[in-house]
Amino acid sequence: MSKKTADLFTVEEHVVFANWLKVAPKCDVAVTLVDVDTALEQLGFTGRAGDYKESDAAVAAIVLERIQERLPQWASFREIKDGNTMKEVVTLGRNVKERGAKRKIETAPRHLLTINWANSGPGISWPEAYYVTWVPVYDVFVVTASADSPDAFGYCDFAIGHFPNTKEFVAEAGQKIKANWNWQYSNFSQERWEYLFDAGLIDVETAERLADEVWGKDAD
Repeated sequence: MSKKTADLFTVEEHVVFANWLKVAPKCDVAVTLVDVDTALEQLGFTGRAGDYKESDAAVAAIVLERIQERLPQWASFREIKDGNTMKEVVTLGRNVKERGAKRKIETAPRHLLTINWANSGPGISWPEAYYVTWVPVYDVFVVTASADSPDAFGYCDFAIGHFPNTKEFVAEAGQKIKANWNWQYSNFSQERWEYLFDAGLIDVETAERLADEVWGKDAD
């Protein structure tokens, strides 16, 4: 556990989160604020995000910190010879980080749905889990997308949208997910996902309808 303490976010997290929202940081005005590039570097987000922004990855990590172990995780297992014995080596796609601070206020991400983009081989799938998280103090919802490895875009997790506090947050989150699918379809010719691994706040019927609005009902 980190030795830092924070009400909600550390100073660096406030700087990154506020910059991403395009608002002023809502932390103690007496603290010395760093610039956003320095804050990103201190949080460990520099130069690996492909097509997304480093701040998208950092914001996702901030709001999802509490549930890292529940997010999609790629793993491989192999045996190597160590002297006269065989040793099992495990390689993981997701690096579960030490928590950035001991917090008085915790975010509570809520699962929307998990899709499988494709099966590229026996037992090899490409899952992506979507969560929505209300962030107090800033009073916004943040929608995130989480893959099981950083292979596609350099990090596992990205914040893909936000919107003001509303009772209709599930419907709003669905629109942010649809916009992200449309972005991938328009920019990378991303094919429609194959099926749902797990429905959450967004049910199967709604997920299919949102996909139809991006790819059409007859998409393969």
